[in-house]
Order: sequence, then C-alpha cells, then structure tokens
Amino acid sequence: MSSAMLGAAAFDASQLGRFVAFIAAHQSTILPLVFIIGLLKSTPVVTAFIPSTAMFVALAAAFSAGGGAFAPLWLAAATGATTGDALFYVLGRQRRAVISQTWPVSRAPALLARGEILFARWGIWSVLGAKFVWGIRPFIPIIAGMYRMPFPLFLAVTNLSSLMWAAIGMGAGFGLEQVWR
Repeated sequence: MSSAMLGAAAFDASQLGRFVAFIAAHQSTILPLVFIIGLLKSTPVVTAFIPSTAMFVALAAAFSAGGGAFAPLWLAAATGATTGDALFYVLGRQRRAVISQTWPVSRAPALLARGEILFARWGIWSVLGAKFVWGIRPFIPIIAGMYRMPFPLFLAVTNLSSLMWAAIGMGAGFGLEQVWR
C-alpha cells in the first residue's frame, strides 16, 4: 500500500473517531435527525439527493459505538419514513386530478407511469416493496392515494415496510460497529 493511501486511511480513521465522539456527545439530537432523514426519503426529487442508506449505516454505527440502543434509532427512522409516506398518500388522494402536472412529479412522468403500472399490478405488495426500489419509492404513496387505497390498509403496510427498511439500515450500522470494535 502506498504512503499516500496509508495517509488517507489514517486521516479517515481520525475523522471517524471524531465523528463517533460527536455522535456520542449528541445522542439526543440523532433521533430527530434520523426521523427527518426517513421523512425526507419519502419526498420525490429530494430522495435522489439524500444517500439515506449510507447515512443510516454511518449514524447507526457511530450511535452504537457511543453506547446508543438500537430500538430508539430504528423506531425514529421507521416513524419518519411512515410519516413521509402518509403525507404523500394524503397529497395523492387530495390532489389526484393535478398531481401529474405538478412539480416535481411533472419532471418525472415516466417514474409516475411505472409506479402506476406497479401499483395496478401488485397493489399492497408494491407499497410493501417500493421502499427498497430506488426511484419508484417516493411515488408509490402518492399513487396509493390517487387510487384511493383505504388509508388504514396503506398505513399498516407502509408501517411494516418502514420497519423492515429501517431495520436493514440501522441493523447494518450496528453490525458494522460490532465488527469494527
């Protein structure tokens, strides 16, 4: 390994140590941050600019290294994702007639069309699985609302999906911290 690479690795380890120390010192602010990341991940366009999986893994690993517990972090991420999905479901239900002409959806008509095909074919299964598919994820709650999927059913399915999605991201971070330790 070259000395430049070793220097970069040492710099990264130093940065990582400071990051872990910062997270440990500010654990009470991490839960709202994770909630907000989960919520924003449900937003069309914004989701493309938020690397939530990488953020969740890094935050969870640092949170765990600082002595934080898995359950509160997992529930904060899942609650944020469910809240975002519910907001966009309501938007789709109330603004059905104009949603396809409204920014940002109007900028991605192909994604909306693919989401509609997916939802028409798979129904609740599309709500359950969309959280794991980049690009289509933020459109399925809107489409579920547009198609007037019963809200209690939508909420139950999106909550289950959010819990699974958050468990994977947070679990990976906690697992990484265990290996790192």
